[in-house]
Amino acid sequence: MQTLRSFLSLCLLTALGLSLSTPASAADEGALKVGEFTFKAIALWKSKDSAPRPMSQGGFSLPGAEGAKAMDADFYHFGNGQGGDVEANVTRWKGQFQPAEDGTAVKFNREEWLFGKKKVTLVILQGTFLSGSPFGAKTPVPDSAMIGAILESDTGHVFVKFTGPQKQILASRDAFLKLLGTAYADAPTKVKPAADEKAK
Repeated sequence: MQTLRSFLSLCLLTALGLSLSTPASAADEGALKVGEFTFKAIALWKSKDSAPRPMSQGGFSLPGAEGAKAMDADFYHFGNGQGGDVEANVTRWKGQFQPAEDGTAVKFNREEWLFGKKKVTLVILQGTFLSGSPFGAKTPVPDSAMIGAILESDTGHVFVKFTGPQKQILASRDAFLKLLGTAYADAPTKVKPAADEKAK
């Protein structure tokens, strides 16, 4: 009898342990930790199924409109003092675009946001994107856009690139900001409005 009671108690504890652990794993589903930040898949965003891009910590995908290919937001973190400062990365991102074949200049916007006391620089580029690895051959992709974000941190900035067809990327700007916002407790406040200028 005592043996039966011990067996039933063990079964009950095991069941309770399983039921208590399930919500914790569900809470972690769709989360991505990059540096000090933890981002979560919200709304239509989904964790990327494919392997991360070179040097990327991972990312999320947003479905394209009307069956178009999904657009990826890739996250990068190189450690404290690594990866360059804000201005160096803004300049590098500008260099990844070139004017269209008809001579239309690359469009460049820059915004500054605060999530509480944490600063985020947002860069929006439109033109022909030079797709390819940093030191490899590049393939020009016309009518492209990129929204790049630099999340400042004492443990090393986090860099996010959201690239794809121009119309779809620009239409998804608010969704991209909401994705970034999942890593912060405070709502975003724009401290510097966008100013259109030519990328130099």
